[in-house]
Amino acid sequence: MSSYNLHKPEFSHEHRLGLVVYGGVSLAIYMNGICREFYNAVRGRGIYKLIKALTDSDIVVDIISGTSAGGINGVLLSYALTNSTQTQVVDFEEFAQIWREDASISSLMNQPSSAKFQTESVLDGSGYYQTKLADAFKTAQDNQKSAPAGEWTSSLNELDLFITGTDFFGRVHQHLDSTGALIEVREHRNLFHLKHRQGRKEPFNPNLQKHNLDPKDSSRTPEQTYQALGKLCRITSCFPVAFPVVEVGLKEDADEIDQRLIQWGQLENRQLPEKKPPNGYKLHFIDGGVLDNKPFTYTLKEIYYRTANRPVDRKLFYIDANPKTVSDSGQFKAMSKPGILSVVGNSLSGLPRYESISNDLNLIKEHNQKVQRYNSLLADAENSRILTDTIADNINVNVNEGIYLKSRLISLRDYVLPLVLKIEQNSSTNSELNKQEILESTTKLLTEHFTDDIKREQEEKTLSNFGEHIYNLDVDYALRKQFYFVKKLSQLLTREPDSLEDNKRRVLLGRFNRQIKLLETIKTALNQLLSHPIISEDFYNLFAQIKLDNCTDVGSWRSQVYDRVLRLHRFLLDANGLEDFSPQESQKQFLEQISANFLNELPIKAAALALTTDEQKTKIIDWLPQKQISSILQQLNNKICKLNDNPSQLNKIWSEERYQYNQKQNDSTEFSTILRQLELASENLLKTSGLSNTEDLLNCFGSFQQLDQVLYPFEYLTDFKEKDLIEIIRFSPNDAQMGLGQGKTIKDKLAGDTLRAFGGFFKKSWRSNDLLWGRLDGLNRIVEALVTLKYLPKFREFVN
Repeated sequence: MSSYNLHKPEFSHEHRLGLVVYGGVSLAIYMNGICREFYNAVRGRGIYKLIKALTDSDIVVDIISGTSAGGINGVLLSYALTNSTQTQVVDFEEFAQIWREDASISSLMNQPSSAKFQTESVLDGSGYYQTKLADAFKTAQDNQKSAPAGEWTSSLNELDLFITGTDFFGRVHQHLDSTGALIEVREHRNLFHLKHRQGRKEPFNPNLQKHNLDPKDSSRTPEQTYQALGKLCRITSCFPVAFPVVEVGLKEDADEIDQRLIQWGQLENRQLPEKKPPNGYKLHFIDGGVLDNKPFTYTLKEIYYRTANRPVDRKLFYIDANPKTVSDSGQFKAMSKPGILSVVGNSLSGLPRYESISNDLNLIKEHNQKVQRYNSLLADAENSRILTDTIADNINVNVNEGIYLKSRLISLRDYVLPLVLKIEQNSSTNSELNKQEILESTTKLLTEHFTDDIKREQEEKTLSNFGEHIYNLDVDYALRKQFYFVKKLSQLLTREPDSLEDNKRRVLLGRFNRQIKLLETIKTALNQLLSHPIISEDFYNLFAQIKLDNCTDVGSWRSQVYDRVLRLHRFLLDANGLEDFSPQESQKQFLEQISANFLNELPIKAAALALTTDEQKTKIIDWLPQKQISSILQQLNNKICKLNDNPSQLNKIWSEERYQYNQKQNDSTEFSTILRQLELASENLLKTSGLSNTEDLLNCFGSFQQLDQVLYPFEYLTDFKEKDLIEIIRFSPNDAQMGLGQGKTIKDKLAGDTLRAFGGFFKKSWRSNDLLWGRLDGLNRIVEALVTLKYLPKFREFVN
C-alpha cells in the first residue's frame, strides 16, 4: 500500500505551551508518559497533525519548569526538544527506558557492601542513579535518527528550563535595621535556569564544544554535558533519606561538572566563610520539592519576552499526578482534631508543600488581575489620545512630563546601583555587610526629602535637569515602546491565508521582533559595563567620600552620582563610538564582520528595505539576523574591554565633553545614541512597509511616550513588567475524563500512587501501566485544551 505525506502548511496561528512538572516520587513515571505527548505534539505526529490542522496552529513547548522527581522529566523533555531538528531527532521515547527498565527498587538500593552510603541514604544516588541518568542522555544521543516521514514539526529556537533545588545551609543575606543592628536571613530555595538559544546558547547540546560562544562553556565535552544534566536531575530529586545529599564544589573545589551547575544556578553569588573549610567550599542540596514543589511563577518573565510574528495563544500546563480533593475528605467534613502524628507529618511536609501551591496560584491570579487593570488603563489612555488628537498641544494635559521623566531617572538609578555595587556577587561576610551599609546609606542620601526650602528647590532642579538627560538612554523605555507596538500590530492580523496586508504585517512584525532582540543584547552589554570591577571600585570611592553624619554638600554629591550613571550610558550607547569587528575563523559559523558604522547606519538600511509585491508574498524576515546581533554584542564587549587595557579610559568618560549632556535629547550631529538610531530605523521600517494604514501606525508608534506618561507610574510603583494573561490547565488522572479515561480516577489508573508514591519502583508492569496512562491522559488533556470552539470554525478556511 502506498502512503502519501501531506506537506506541512504555513499556519496562521501558534499555541505556545509552558509546562510545570513537579513532585511525585514514582508518579514521575506517569508524568513521563505525559511529557512524551508534549514532544509528539511539537513534532506533529499522529493525531497532533490533525490538531494543528483543526486549529490552524503550530504547537511549541518553549518553557519548562520542574521540581523533584518530576523535574527529571523536565530535563529529559528539554534535552529531546532542543536536540531534535527538522531532519534529525533525539526521540523522547528513548527516555521511557530509564523509568521502565532502570527504576527498579532492587537496582536503586544501596548494596550491603557499600557501607559508606548506607549511613547516608537507603538508595544509591551518586553511583547507580546518576550513572543511569547520564547514560540515558548518551544513549538517546547515540540513537539519534532521521525524523519520521510526514511529521509537521514546529520550529523551536528558544527554550527555558527552570529546575529547583533546596540549598541545605542556604544563601546568607545580611541587613541592618534602623539602629544599625545586624540581621541575617537565609534563602534555601535555589533555581537553576538553562537557556537554549539556537546558535548562541545550547546547554543541552553535547557536541557544541568547538563552536560554543559562551566562554564559560567553551571546553565542554559530551560526557560533561551528560554528567552535568544527570547531576542536575539528582539535585532536584534527592528525596530526603531515600537519596543522599548532593554536593557541589565552589571555587577551586569545583570540577568541570560542578562548573556547569554553578553557571546555571548562579551558585557563587553568595557569602562564603573567610577561611576555607577543612573539606573545601561545598554546597549541599536536597530535593527541590522540600520548599518549592510547584514552580509556576519563574515562567512569567520568559513568557512576556517571547516574540512572535503571528497571533499566539499562551497556555501554562501543570501536572499534578495525585491531586488532593480536600472538600470531599472525611476529616474536612468532620472538622476533627488532628492527632500528634498527623500534626508532625503535615508540619514537616504537607503544609509547606501545599502553601507553595497556594502561593503560586494566588500569585498568578494577582498577576492576571494586574494585567486586566493595566489593559483597562491602556484602553482609557488610548481613547483619550484619540479624542484629543485634534488638539495637538493638549494630548495629555493632565500628565506632568517632568514628574514622568524624574520617575524614569529614579528607576534607572535604582537599576544601576545594585549592579555597580555587585550586591549579588558576594565573597565574604565582611564585604557583604560593607556593601549593604554603603548601598543603604547611599540610597538614603539620594532619596532623602529636604525640609529646607532652598535645598528642596535645588533638589527639584537637579532631578528635573537630569530627568531631561534620560532621552535616548533608557533601554527599558525602548523595550516598552517596541513591545507595545508589536502587540498593537499583532492585533491587526487576520486569519485570511492569502491576505497581502497580513503578509506585510508579518514581515514588519518579524523586523520589530528582531529589534527587540537587539535591545535585549544591548541591555546585556550595559549590565556587563555597569558591573565591571573598575567601575564598581570607582563608585565605591565616590560613595565613601560622603558619610551620613558629616555630609556638607549633598546636592553636589547627588549631581555627581547621576552624572556618572548617565555618562556610562552615553559611553556605551554612542552610535559613533564603536570599532570594526571581525570574528576569528572558529567563530564564523555564528558571527560575522560588523563595521564601526553599522548601528549608526541602521535608519539608512531600514529605508532601503521596501519590498516588491513578490517579496511581500514570501513573508521573508531579513532584518538583524542572529549572527549580526551576536556580533554586535561582541562589538560592544570589545568596547567594554578597553577599560581593562587602559584604566585611564574611565577618567575620560567622567571628564570628556562628548559624554556631557548636549541639551538636544542625546540626538545631534555631534552625538547620537544607538537607541535613537534604532527608533529612526523603526520609523523607516514603517514607512517602507507598504501597508495601507502606514500613517496611523506611525502615529501609534510616535505617540507612545504620551501613553507611557500615563501608564509608567503604575508599572513602576507595582513593579509590573510582564503583561501577558496566563491561562492555567491542570493534568491529572482525575481531570482526564475522555475516551478510555472516562469515569476513572487515580485509583483506577495508576499503580505508582501506592506505598506513599514509591509503588512504581517495585514492579515493571506497574511502571509500564503508569507510562501508558500518562500518554493517554496527556493526549486527552491536550486535545481538550487546544481543540476549542474558538478555532474549529477556521478549519474550513484552512482546508480551502
